[in-house]
Amino acid sequence: MQGKNELVEFRNDLYNSFPKLRDSLMNLVDSLCSSGHVSTSVVQLSKSSSFDREYSSVTAAITKGLREVDFNKISRLVYDKTSEIGLNKPYRFLIDCTPHPRNYSRKLVDRHITHFPNSAPGNKPICVGHQYSVLTMLPEEKGELSKRWLIPISAQRVSSEEKGNELGMRQITESINNLELSDNLSRLSSFFKMDHFIQIMS
Repeated sequence: MQGKNELVEFRNDLYNSFPKLRDSLMNLVDSLCSSGHVSTSVVQLSKSSSFDREYSSVTAAITKGLREVDFNKISRLVYDKTSEIGLNKPYRFLIDCTPHPRNYSRKLVDRHITHFPNSAPGNKPICVGHQYSVLTMLPEEKGELSKRWLIPISAQRVSSEEKGNELGMRQITESINNLELSDNLSRLSSFFKMDHFIQIMS
């Protein structure tokens, strides 16, 4: 019962952090959480059982609602609700820069040639699409370490004019400042695959 109450409280806090189109944005979050792993388009997301509005509400939530969201505030909310790291323990960050091919999305903003590992003989390790830099924080409890998913602290698209490692270091610096961890010991590790999360973000 306590876990349910904490989840309800988190959802209410998340809902209240959206300045505009709160209901549509919350529907979108629910749709991504329940159907994001199987949806391949925005249209499919709008058909999710968790989204009780029309397709136009999805585009309105993305183009109008998300523009007003303070993502630093969201990151702080997620951190406050999920972090249980004890005093004098190092904060361990994981950073991953993962390519996401978008071969047929010709009108996609800033679609460009990016690195993409390819094991086929003779093929160059590149693709057309985007890269995403995702920052997470490892949990402290041993039981939590055995789980196979992590909650992201920051997720940003790498533009064609910057490098993934540069954006990643900026994310770390911004997150440490935003979460008020400047006076704490922190460690950084690299993380290699987060394809499921990237599919949801696309």
